Amino acid sequence: MRKRAGHGAGRLYAMKVMPKAKYAGGDRSTAAFLERDVMLVARHPFLVRLRFAFQSPADLYLVTDYFEGGSLDDALRAAPGRRGLGAAAARHVVAELALGLDYLHARDVLHRDIKAANVLLDAAGHAHLCDFGLAKCVEAGGAPPGARRRSFAGTVEYMAPELLRKGGEAPGPPLDWWALGVLLVETVQGRTRCGNRPPVRVGPSDLGTRRASEVCSARSPLCVEDLHTSGNDLPRPRSVHNGPWFDRLPGPF
Repeated sequence: MRKRAGHGAGRLYAMKVMPKAKYAGGDRSTAAFLERDVMLVARHPFLVRLRFAFQSPADLYLVTDYFEGGSLDDALRAAPGRRGLGAAAARHVVAELALGLDYLHARDVLHRDIKAANVLLDAAGHAHLCDFGLAKCVEAGGAPPGARRRSFAGTVEYMAPELLRKGGEAPGPPLDWWALGVLLVETVQGRTRCGNRPPVRVGPSDLGTRRASEVCSARSPLCVEDLHTSGNDLPRPRSVHNGPWFDRLPGPF
């Protein structure tokens, strides 16, 4: 959509339409308001920011910046032979996402649905994490306020092994970092460890036996060691901030 008048007139924006009937009452209503609130207060260059929010009798509307580059999923599908974007592109994309994710975790917010379709690219190729519909606020120790509820949310190929083995795990930052590690592998080689199998056929044995919390600390590790499937210049960093694979990145990285 294009803004017709006022500040920023003529600028392109993207708009998410949320039918009130779908989100009325219960957890869905809470999730809709949380999604709005997270994007409203997030001030980070690699997180999608909410610009406007309004409603009609039937719908809720969330207006964000428009990203000319489309999604990372689109870019991976368009790659020749669907063989990924290579190590150099993956290095930049994941480092940027890691900074945004670390910003969220420092404010006790978990994303819980990190995947290629939820990463938007601007005209310069910078990555921005979007879609906070499954986000959850947690206490510093990882438990939701008031209770330690089990959590089964996200996209199966990106889930940590304990989520699939137990049908739910108390939410915490390691689960987000595991998903980012899966995304790193996918960006490099064009597929996750699960390959092209339908999500319903993915099980714990496809993801290894170690828990995300055993290989991911609460701040900025990438769980790549147990996820790669080939030797296509895949990294094995322990942290975005000090991993040797990211040494060639400039500036804030």
